[in-house]
Amino acid sequence: MRSTCIVALILLPAAIGADTEKHAPEVTTIRKLRGAPALNFAISCRLRGVVTLAPGSSGPDFDFYIQDSTGGLMMRTRRHWPVSVGDKVEVSGTVRSPASVAVQNVIRLGHDVAIQPRALPLNQAVSGDGLGELITVSGDLRKGPDAILIGSGLGLKASFQHRSDSSSLLENLKEGSAVEVTGVLVEGPDAADRKTYKLVLRGPGDIVVLRLAPFISPNKIVSSLGIIGFLTILLFRRAIRKRTRQIESLLVKAEESAKLKSEFLASMSHEIRTPLNGVMGMIDLVLATDLNPEQRQNLQFGKKSAESLIVVINDILDFSKIEAGKLEIDQAPFDLRKALEATLVPLLMRARSKGLSLSCDVAPDVPTDAVGDPIRLGQIITNLVGNALKFTQEGGVTVRVEQIDDPGENIHLQITVTDTGIGIARDKLQRLFQPFTQVDGSLARRFTGSGLGLSITKRLIEMMGGTIWVERTVEGEGSSFSFKVQFQRVPERVIVPENESPAGLSTPLPPLRVLLAEDNPVNQLLVVSLLRKKDCHVTAVETGVDALRAYQESAFDLILMDVQMPDMDGLTATQRIRAAEVPGKRIPIIALTAGVMKNDREKCIEAGMDDYVSKPFKISEFFTKIDSVVSQRQVGVFAAAVGLTTPEHPVSVDSPALSTAS
Repeated sequence: MRSTCIVALILLPAAIGADTEKHAPEVTTIRKLRGAPALNFAISCRLRGVVTLAPGSSGPDFDFYIQDSTGGLMMRTRRHWPVSVGDKVEVSGTVRSPASVAVQNVIRLGHDVAIQPRALPLNQAVSGDGLGELITVSGDLRKGPDAILIGSGLGLKASFQHRSDSSSLLENLKEGSAVEVTGVLVEGPDAADRKTYKLVLRGPGDIVVLRLAPFISPNKIVSSLGIIGFLTILLFRRAIRKRTRQIESLLVKAEESAKLKSEFLASMSHEIRTPLNGVMGMIDLVLATDLNPEQRQNLQFGKKSAESLIVVINDILDFSKIEAGKLEIDQAPFDLRKALEATLVPLLMRARSKGLSLSCDVAPDVPTDAVGDPIRLGQIITNLVGNALKFTQEGGVTVRVEQIDDPGENIHLQITVTDTGIGIARDKLQRLFQPFTQVDGSLARRFTGSGLGLSITKRLIEMMGGTIWVERTVEGEGSSFSFKVQFQRVPERVIVPENESPAGLSTPLPPLRVLLAEDNPVNQLLVVSLLRKKDCHVTAVETGVDALRAYQESAFDLILMDVQMPDMDGLTATQRIRAAEVPGKRIPIIALTAGVMKNDREKCIEAGMDDYVSKPFKISEFFTKIDSVVSQRQVGVFAAAVGLTTPEHPVSVDSPALSTAS
């Protein structure tokens, strides 16, 4: 707490220099006078601190308390100063006692400044340690007529600043409960043989019940020996068993409800993603043809709307998985700078389309390689930068990445996203990270969204061992969001894999014989059209039964299998195919499904499928998967031809020429 001392320089030589305009002494300096008799003269001073106990509304209660990092003091005054808890103030006055300052003037410098209470052992608080400070003590509760006592023996007296706050709360509190009490430690009435102290509580929120008073104490058990006590214990145990059964029943119902919710989300995901895959795929096919400018623009608008819809669907599924505790953070080595580049390049195109700039500044000391989840990191940055671009009309967005803390076992990064957009009103900040909530919830709002992006972002950051906060926001001038995350360092022996370039319509594939099992006619037409552009021969069926029959009647190089189909699902059909295969002639099978839960992929792999494509898929991703499994099969065929097959690594041999040669 800073002050300016005008006289009595001899008493405080350590705190005051020749320049009397410096802020001194601090609270601890005034405390050095504690135990000395009252001063015969006043020390004029100016102090700065944060109000921890506001003044009352009547004459005797005009006094208030302020505190800084060194301690707290009582401000004595005969008039009411309009200050509140959390206000930063500058107080001019005189010191006659080391416990208080006589106020002459008060200037408010700010508000909403948080002061964290200091946790003190009960015995130290009873002896006056922390006088004038905002402290927290814990102990067992005893009740008096207008106050409470904390701890055994004489204990520490605690009372509310306003009695209206205490009446209902004291009635509900039970003696013997363990409580944590926060308040300002002040001097109490002097006892005959010692000085006393008490806590002044500011409101009901300053009392936290840590443990309710036990229903049965040792004293009660001793006094209740005999038949009555025995029967009471029996009844009590019966009540516990009954309540336990009720709780177990509720837990079973809760688990069933969670399972039904998960099944419902999976079903809805399939029902929405399957037709959406057809919409987006057909738009891509038409965009690859010759179009006039108006047609191309209309189709691009349609594709953008479909992409917005899939973002909303993904947000809802991610939020549901987080709520159910089923979302996991992967741990794999990756190139941090390439992950940032892969995330920001698509956003750069969006920024340029609005005439905005997008830049990324990575500090030189940020490591290149890390172990963590680059997909979730990209999702976090995409949400924050996407929001910044949405709410910015002029200027641009800047991403700053820097390493914090000392280098050690983990990499601690702080990433800041700053924009020059519309900013956020201070009274709306508390709604930012709430699910299904938008800062502007009116019917006339200009910006749409599900209200889940920031909520999911906050949950993901916390799962990655970090935090997120609003660094700065000025309405009409822009906002700045910062978050911290941590990654493991890459061991020297681990090599971070390079990202392969995605395959697309321009990537060549060998002419393949493909069996397509897909019951949705639009998706069937889309896949057939894509494959025929690669000169592939496609046989399309609509059920798992037809897929099994076609496999038995003809030879294929690849099977694309939908999971949910009538008569027989894709998982069962795959299992039947694997059971009927001749050893050494394994045909690649790729799942085409709208399921996006983690166990969906696991079910496909367990059924015998080689890979998995989630609807709606990107064309580049679709051909990348096919190219991957086909390349692996060709490597296997070559290995078999030259005699490199091992029991641990079986390969497919479908070529008659190679089979004969072998």
